[in-house]
Amino acid sequence: MKTVQVCLLRAPFFIKGALSYSFDPSIHDLSVGDFVSVPFKNETLPAVVYSFEKEYGKFEIKPIVSTYSFSFPPVLLVLAKEISLYYFSSFLLAFRLFFPKDMMKESAWNFSEKYYRLNSDEGVKGKKQQMCLDFLKTEALPVSALRERGISLAILKTLEEKSCIQSFMKNIPDEDFVMNEEALCELDPDQAAAVDILLQNKTSLLHGVTGSGKTEVFFHVFAKIFEKNPKAQCLFLLPEISLTPQMMDRVTKLFPKKVAVVHSRLSAGQRAKVWHEVRTGRVQLVLGSRSAFFLPWRSLEAVVLDESHVFSYKSEKSPRFHVQKVVEMYQKKNGGICILSSATPDITNRFRAEMGEYTYVPLHSRFQKKELPPIEIVDMREEFMRKNFSMISFRLHDEIAKQLKKGKQSLLLLNQRGFSRSLQCFECGEVMGCPHCDIAMTFHQQGEKRMMLCHSCFLIKTVPHSCSSCHASGLQTRGVGTQSIEQELKKRFPEARILRVDQDTMGKKESFEEVFQAIKNREVDIILGTQMIAKGWDFPHIGLVGVIMADKGLHVPDFRSEERVFQLLLQVAGRTGRKYEGFVLFQTFQPEHSSIQMASLHNYSAFYESEKEKRKMLRYPPFSDMIKLTFSHKNKAECFKESERLKKEFLDMKVDGVAVLSAPAFPPKKRDMYYWNIFLRGESPERLMKKTNLSVWRIDRDPLQMS
Repeated sequence: MKTVQVCLLRAPFFIKGALSYSFDPSIHDLSVGDFVSVPFKNETLPAVVYSFEKEYGKFEIKPIVSTYSFSFPPVLLVLAKEISLYYFSSFLLAFRLFFPKDMMKESAWNFSEKYYRLNSDEGVKGKKQQMCLDFLKTEALPVSALRERGISLAILKTLEEKSCIQSFMKNIPDEDFVMNEEALCELDPDQAAAVDILLQNKTSLLHGVTGSGKTEVFFHVFAKIFEKNPKAQCLFLLPEISLTPQMMDRVTKLFPKKVAVVHSRLSAGQRAKVWHEVRTGRVQLVLGSRSAFFLPWRSLEAVVLDESHVFSYKSEKSPRFHVQKVVEMYQKKNGGICILSSATPDITNRFRAEMGEYTYVPLHSRFQKKELPPIEIVDMREEFMRKNFSMISFRLHDEIAKQLKKGKQSLLLLNQRGFSRSLQCFECGEVMGCPHCDIAMTFHQQGEKRMMLCHSCFLIKTVPHSCSSCHASGLQTRGVGTQSIEQELKKRFPEARILRVDQDTMGKKESFEEVFQAIKNREVDIILGTQMIAKGWDFPHIGLVGVIMADKGLHVPDFRSEERVFQLLLQVAGRTGRKYEGFVLFQTFQPEHSSIQMASLHNYSAFYESEKEKRKMLRYPPFSDMIKLTFSHKNKAECFKESERLKKEFLDMKVDGVAVLSAPAFPPKKRDMYYWNIFLRGESPERLMKKTNLSVWRIDRDPLQMS
């Protein structure tokens, strides 16, 4: 007997690493990465072989139960170990990133489908039953095809019980990869040159203005890779699920087969099916969010991070990885190319390109040399002086009216969902806050339904009639949200078809597809939404982009706040003027702010140089590394006490080149827990962490959120 270490695909939280089991090499020929079944307490669980032990050992250990016919790439086990070490997480948490919930079910890895054939048409009742038999008269059909034609599972079951039809299983053959070259757009000289450069370099930053045709560049990169290696695999990552329907529509025209989508709204069974399709090479191009990287790739040759500046590429759960860093880890041992694409690259990536770590590939102008849309700034202080207390300025109202007359669409951005930001007493000034969090509750109103909602813990309360502090009845809403702006737009433009796109309206699985089709088919005149409408959308008939509150987010306590506002403004401005003439309005109470001014001039270079100098002076990334440590406790005093203890311990180490900063989180209280942050900033700040116990602290390496 020999001993093998395995990692359980699911196990209690206290299991942090591999477990040892015995096996008989004459019965089981095992290799690293093989799937096995092992006994654990009172059940049998699936696991992956991680390593082999040289000696059997003195203690009696349980033997493995059985093996599976497929395995997991050993290189990804190594990658899981690297992720756990870099992000200070347990190995099993990193390991389980690669395994969807239902992947060991036979339905996920058995590539066969249930078919029905006709037996007899006697005893049939009803039009649907007869319709089903008519479909099966010429050939047997799979369940999926019958369902698409309106035949329910109940009808199929009834007909099978009557022996009118008979079911059987049929293997689904693997298809050859197909590329529709006619769907490839002809590139301009700048794009063609970019394709050649991207294919020749390991990691590239593709910096193209909005509408420069970056997506077409990706498609040509994929096409050349598949032309050279028909068995290659490629990954196209998107930051938002909202972008998936539009991009999938374009991808399937070019690559009609062997393409899959992976994102958080897929069912467990769907994710497991894609996992095995990638493992077997049945899928060669994957489109999805950050989790799509964690698949058992056979031959991954290219990874594209579209809108690479967006912070949703970083996980908020342990291990708190950034998918860009994980791709770089993978590439060191396995090769392939990585393309970071953005019209507004984050400062760190742009600086690395400037230093030569990445290849810088610029696209300075729009496709076919179209002009970027002009941007006008509306000073809302002047609107108030003109007695217009609405958040829709006179200028914006007139421009929306013009677009409606022209038959064009208007896109309005307000990065605040709900009806109003808060509810405040006019007598004592008290703002209705969440009893469990240190934030104001947001007022929501949909039709007759009114409620207060905490956007942190999601507590819902009825709207009070009087102040809880002074009992006065003068409660007023403060600020605006997408719901209140939608209500005002309906009053101003009663004939317009208005579509609101925010977290409250995008609850259904099919919501993004429905929104995409409605805008594409010009079934709406005004699109109002939060930041999910600001990136990646390409609809030619949007003639106007209006930003309701362009200065929102400028004063968040985060050194990246101005960068994020600038990126959001420039991204949303790029949604117009792509095919036809477009126009942009920024409404703001701070028209002189440099971020808003430079965004209105489409001047990324000036913003980058300005922001780079600030960060250099303050020693913020990219001029230093950063680690955020967060402690939480239900008692505020204990939270502060522990943070002060650890801060002192760090300072007493006197490590050169590392600053130790301490501050309460923002907000300091969430879900009845108080939070405190310690930031380690400097060169290799992890040096401090190797000398202390941080088991009760949450660790975030290279954090993107300072709150």
